[in-house]
Amino acid sequence: MAKFEGNLAEFYTYVGPRITNRICAKTRSMKRKKGGVCQECEEKHDQLDSAHIHGRERRTIILEVLQKNECIKDDLVTIPNIKQIEDEVLSEHMPLEDNIRFLCRQCHIAYDNNNNLTSIHEEEVAEREVVITFEQEKNIDWISRMFRELQQSDRLTSEILHNLCDNEFCEAEFNCNHSFPVLKKVENDIENQDMRKVGGYLRFYTTPLDFNG
Repeated sequence: MAKFEGNLAEFYTYVGPRITNRICAKTRSMKRKKGGVCQECEEKHDQLDSAHIHGRERRTIILEVLQKNECIKDDLVTIPNIKQIEDEVLSEHMPLEDNIRFLCRQCHIAYDNNNNLTSIHEEEVAEREVVITFEQEKNIDWISRMFRELQQSDRLTSEILHNLCDNEFCEAEFNCNHSFPVLKKVENDIENQDMRKVGGYLRFYTTPLDFNG
């Protein structure tokens, strides 16, 4: 029986992705049933986003489950059975239609903007309690350095790398307003220029990151 003890930010970092994976597995089948038809504009699209109904965000549901099970005391989260909590969070998402809307990208962005998500984003950033000094570092240098530091500290597991290559996971976990994952696996038989493209646009950096060494 897997257990957890830490603060809420650590719970979101280490257990949150597992919960997100299970939610994504459910939403994939629902998206197929929708046939690409957006619930807002009612037009058909090649891809739909999964948008939590505001007030029923994933982290809001997680917090409700933790509080209901009396897992939070002061700043400490103690969970004697992680799977039980995961199962309850997933159950609280059911039925999906009551908690998630399936929208095209344009309607998803409009939905978020109309419901003022700025405060939610600020809370999530504050939870991480990470202080970063950018100095004059370029984005690619900073990103490469962060990945290297995570790898060297054994925090960048194969499961995390797999998740960062999954578009639906990245969309749900980071609430990103784009339709491509954080990372993309390099395929040696495809030209670098073509590998970097998503929807005809260059979306990834030129120099690949090597996580094998």
